Amino acid sequence: MNFRSILTTLALCLTLDARAALIHQYEFNGNLADTLGGPSLVANGGKVGAGRYDFAANQGLRLHENLGATYTIDMRFRFDTLGTWQKVVDFSGLLSDYGFYTSGSGYSLYNYGGSYGHLKEKQDTHLTLTRGTDAAVRIYQDGVLVGTVADKQGYADFAGHDANFFRDDRGLNEAAAGSLDFIRIYDNVLTQAQVYALVDPSQVPEPASGALMVMGLSLLGLSVAQGRRQRQ
Repeated sequence: MNFRSILTTLALCLTLDARAALIHQYEFNGNLADTLGGPSLVANGGKVGAGRYDFAANQGLRLHENLGATYTIDMRFRFDTLGTWQKVVDFSGLLSDYGFYTSGSGYSLYNYGGSYGHLKEKQDTHLTLTRGTDAAVRIYQDGVLVGTVADKQGYADFAGHDANFFRDDRGLNEAAAGSLDFIRIYDNVLTQAQVYALVDPSQVPEPASGALMVMGLSLLGLSVAQGRRQRQ
């Protein structure tokens, strides 16, 4: 990991308070590895390029880990086409039709109804999905809250199942081709200000900005010291 990557990771971590932590970060720089050292994603036939994962319909990804009922999932992706139902996140280990979809040009948590946000074909969208202990699922597009759903039935609770992205329990029936830039997963709910800071790092909430400066200066000193040793 180079110096710039370290600072980027610090900026992401420091948007959080003591209740949340960045636990997985997938950037697809030629592989499916977690840059934080966790389990790698498992591909279902897609292709990893220089910083993206490209997939045909139902060639999404699987994370072999139980994320539980409380989390934040942050990703940037696009679909080549928009259709009736196209699954984005499956919470059931591909055992149920319930899940988080695009439906037409909006997002929807099936089976609660409603359509949130606005997507365009072949255009990246930044999605942040949170679920808290109150079972409220909050949907953010490009850092802006576009919808809140009361998950009374627990459809968005992973409940011991693996997480699947862009894979549908019905195979090709409700899946679409597209491209994924990154996935980041946190172990708790980010606030609205913290979510916005993921889209615009200049808006990192205080006191995180001060802490980031201190840590950045410390890392800069370390980098300079390493450079001096290499020249000796």
